[in-house]
Amino acid sequence: MKKILYIVAAAFLLSACTKWNENNFAGYEDRVHLNNVKVQELILSYDDYSAMAKVLSDEAKTKSGQDSLNLIILADSVTKGKSLPNGYTIELIGKYLKSLQATKFKSLDPKSEVVVSFRDFINPEVDKLSSSEKYTIDSLDYISMGTAAGYPGRYLNFEIGIDPLYFIPLFLKNKFGYSKVGEVKAITYKFYLGTQPPMERQEIFVYDGNTWNVQLRQARFAVTQSYDWEYVNTLLLFETFYDNLGSFTPVSVVGEKAWVWDSYHYAKMTEYYESTNHDGDDWLISPSIDLSGREFTTLSFVHVARYLSSEVTFDCSVWVSTTYDGSGNIDTLQWTEVAIPNLQSSSNWTYYNSGRIALHTYVGNDNFHFAFRYRSTVAAAGTWEIKDVLLEATE
Repeated sequence: MKKILYIVAAAFLLSACTKWNENNFAGYEDRVHLNNVKVQELILSYDDYSAMAKVLSDEAKTKSGQDSLNLIILADSVTKGKSLPNGYTIELIGKYLKSLQATKFKSLDPKSEVVVSFRDFINPEVDKLSSSEKYTIDSLDYISMGTAAGYPGRYLNFEIGIDPLYFIPLFLKNKFGYSKVGEVKAITYKFYLGTQPPMERQEIFVYDGNTWNVQLRQARFAVTQSYDWEYVNTLLLFETFYDNLGSFTPVSVVGEKAWVWDSYHYAKMTEYYESTNHDGDDWLISPSIDLSGREFTTLSFVHVARYLSSEVTFDCSVWVSTTYDGSGNIDTLQWTEVAIPNLQSSSNWTYYNSGRIALHTYVGNDNFHFAFRYRSTVAAAGTWEIKDVLLEATE
């Protein structure tokens, strides 16, 4: 009898130890296998370009002959031009993200993604614009920007220390004084790197109603299971509304107000002001997007809406068009409403994801637009805030 008791007691102790040791408690698997899958944005700063140049310089030390020299030349151009070299952009960004793995992105799990916004020497999107949207800065234009030391007019070009992102927006505001919100200009200008004749650069600028902002390009990368960075060629548009409305155009059909950028980093719309509800029909329209060659496309965004009427799908909705001409004139017959999977009148300002809106019936079109449409009445004028708009597709 004692032997049986001993065996039972030993079994109980073994069971208890197995169940409650520090590597085998309830929830341990969740603690060990963290689920930190995120989508983040990285907007390359001037310091980032310098750091990327160092990545190239370090790689050059592992090469010899012409291969090493080519990398040194690339590093020099990235440092001075604060842009990425065409043909090497994706590879360089991937290497740079890898260099940040142990610092900026050390907590990201596989399948996380980073959308990188960057400048390059020649923006390929320029080719899609009309001739009226393109402008080449000539000698008189450089002179008009100033001829003293440190100004473009002195040598009729930009260079390190003479920042085109400072001078060109001022020039465009003076040159095109009657521009409308959302107007686009592709600017061709000369940039001197110091070791060769000035090179020709092309960048796109978009007018937000006050300032001409450079249009950054974007590339999307995902963390692999081996913690490398893989380029994902599915990104069509990613807009955080962090600094402004980006490439989106506000159009007010009814009402005194319009979509605006809020300093808390989102796009915002309400027709409630002066303690009163007002009628409104206000659109925030995306740029034209080419869906040619795509098989499946989805749209999602992060948002919150409050104080809506009982008909929330009337107050806040998403519309798409393949015939809109970008003029700001809204003909609803050209637009089709698509359902937002996750839409509610919230009781607080907690943001949530819209869910994925399937847009596969529109693939193949080369002039696709989508718009956030806000409507209000004198009975109810809510507030809609939006950020992190993501349009993605498969090949």
